Amino acid sequence: LHFAFLYLIGDTLSKYKDCFNTTPTIVLVAPYLFINVLSVLCGYYAITELSEYTLFFDVFFQYNSLVLVLNALLLFLLFMRLKMKSRVINYLASSCLAVYLIHGSSLFLNHLIKDAAWYIQTLTNSVFVQLLYVCLLGLLVLVCCIAMDKILIPVWKFANTISGKMEKTSIGRTFLEYSIVK
Repeated sequence: LHFAFLYLIGDTLSKYKDCFNTTPTIVLVAPYLFINVLSVLCGYYAITELSEYTLFFDVFFQYNSLVLVLNALLLFLLFMRLKMKSRVINYLASSCLAVYLIHGSSLFLNHLIKDAAWYIQTLTNSVFVQLLYVCLLGLLVLVCCIAMDKILIPVWKFANTISGKMEKTSIGRTFLEYSIVK
């Protein structure tokens, strides 16, 4: 449902692109920066002052929280203004869905990202250094997810080729018919 909601937002943005492009940039940048600063400050407060799970985490940090969706929407509106013709950026941008899916998996999220974030908290008391480490962690996660996607592209192409050839054989058609019936 969340994914469908995001596509609905994207479709709406696409239809009203001209309207959003005439909005002054400061109207988009100011709330975007405000939300980011507020999220960092609230996150720091939550980690240092709150010991139990609260509604606060749902509002600011849950996967589909309104604050994160609004923040992503504002960032997307800012990027809509840019006309990018870079091959590198377009190459990396083609992995957005893979990054979205891979970093949200339980292996990545529960065992790598969360453990690393808690470890970063124990390294130093300096908020600035912790923020720097978290940014580096985010960059590392992004690079790992893109690398996994790019490495697996030939594997998926090969599997697609094999499955296409299998469909043409009698065994493949029988298997396909059997799987459709079930």
